[in-house]
Amino acid sequence: MGASYKIPIILDELSGINRIDEPVTGGIPIKKGLLFDTKNICLINQNKIIPVQTQILSRWSDGSIKWLLLDFKTSLNAKEKKKFFLIKKRIKKIKDIEISKDMLGLLEGLILVDNKNKKHCAVIKKTEVETKGSQRTVVKLDGGFKNSILQFFARFNFYPNNKLRLDLTIRNPQAAKHPGGFWDLGDRGSVLFKDLFLRIKMVGEGDVYYKNNPKSKFKKTEDVIIYQDSSDNKNWKHHTHVNRYNQVMHVFKGYNVYEKGNEVLQSAHTQPTVKVGRISVALKDFWQNFPKTIEANKNEIVIRLFPKQYADFHELQGGEQKTHSIFFDFDGNDLDWIQYPLVVASTPEYYSETGAIPYLTPETKADRRYHKLIYCAIKGQDSFDKKNKIIDEYGWRNFGEIYADHEAVHEKDWFLIIIINMTLFMECYYNFLEVVI
Repeated sequence: MGASYKIPIILDELSGINRIDEPVTGGIPIKKGLLFDTKNICLINQNKIIPVQTQILSRWSDGSIKWLLLDFKTSLNAKEKKKFFLIKKRIKKIKDIEISKDMLGLLEGLILVDNKNKKHCAVIKKTEVETKGSQRTVVKLDGGFKNSILQFFARFNFYPNNKLRLDLTIRNPQAAKHPGGFWDLGDRGSVLFKDLFLRIKMVGEGDVYYKNNPKSKFKKTEDVIIYQDSSDNKNWKHHTHVNRYNQVMHVFKGYNVYEKGNEVLQSAHTQPTVKVGRISVALKDFWQNFPKTIEANKNEIVIRLFPKQYADFHELQGGEQKTHSIFFDFDGNDLDWIQYPLVVASTPEYYSETGAIPYLTPETKADRRYHKLIYCAIKGQDSFDKKNKIIDEYGWRNFGEIYADHEAVHEKDWFLIIIINMTLFMECYYNFLEVVI
C-alpha cells in the first residue's frame, strides 16, 4: 500500500447526539493486490493522526487483504459528517488495553431463576482472550448455571476511557423434538424459567439517576424500576407473541416506571440509562427486545434480561439462543450513543472499485426503476419497518426478523404459497449454478 494511497472512511452523525470519544467498529473492503499486511496503518482527518486497530477478516486469492475490520475512537458534534482516510504511516505504538479482572467479575452477579423459583448461579468453565489491541480487547467466557441445562457465553469488549460492552448469550443445548414435524412452543426440548438477571453491586452507596430515552435529561431518585412489557404498536397483542398455550400474556402497552414502589409513568417505548455513583448502564435495543427490566438503588443495579415481572414463564426452545448487549461506562458518562452507533462507511465509487461485492455500482439516473424498487423497502407504507408493525415483529424472540408477507394469503391458497416459495428457490438455485459454471 503506497504512502500516497488514501482509502476514504466516512462517519455521518444522523441522530442529533454529540459523540465524545465514541468507540467505532466497522469493516471496509480493500482492492485486490493493494494491501498484504496491516503494518503502519492509521487514520488521518485534517492532518490529525488517529490510531486504528485492525483485524484481517478475509483475503483475495493472491493473498492480499479483501476485508479489514477497523477499531478506533472519535468525537463528532450532532449532525456532523467527518471524513477520514486510511493511510500507511509509521506512528508510535500505543499500549494494549488492559483486561480488568473486576469487570470480568461482573458475571458473579448472573443468576437464573427456574420455573420452580430456584436460583442457579453462573459457573465459568473457560476463559479465552479473542482479540487484544489498543482500541478494543475481547475476552470470551464460557459457562453454565449450577444444576441447570442452560449454558451461556459472554464476550467482554474493553474499550479505552473505561467503557465496556458485554455481549451475553444464553442458549439451550438440548435438541428440540419436533413431534409430527411441528416446531411449536412447549416442545419437550424447551426449558422454562422465571427470571434471568445480572446484578451489579456498588462499592459503597451512590446517588441514583435515570433517564427514559436518549436526549432526555437524567432525573435523580432514591430507587427506580423501569419495565417494558410490550410494544406500544397498534397490534401489540398480535398472535406473533403467543406462548405454548396459544395465549398472548402481555398485560399492558409500552412500559412503566416505578419510584419507591409507586408507578410514576406509563408510556410507549423506552431506551433507558441508569447511573449509580460513577457507573452508567444501558441495554441496547431495550424496548424492541421486550419484556425487559432495569432497576437501580443506591446499592446496586439489576438488569433483568428475562424479567420476573412478565406474566408468564420464559421459554428457550431446544437449540435456541439469545444475545443481549449491555454497555457500561465506569466514569458515569452518558450512553445515548449505544442506541445509534456510528457506522463505518466509504463512498459508493470506492466500494464499486474494490470489486469485493460483485455487481455493486454507484447509483445513476438510469437506475430510476431499480431505485424506486429498493426504496420501497426503506421508505413509505411498504417499508420493512412498516410491515414489521403490522404483526408487531418485536420482542426478544422476533426482533430482527422480517415479515414474510409473501406468505400472508388466505390459508385456502396454501398451494399458491408452495408455488411462490419453490419459484423463488429455483431462481436462486439456477443463479447460483450460473455463477459457478
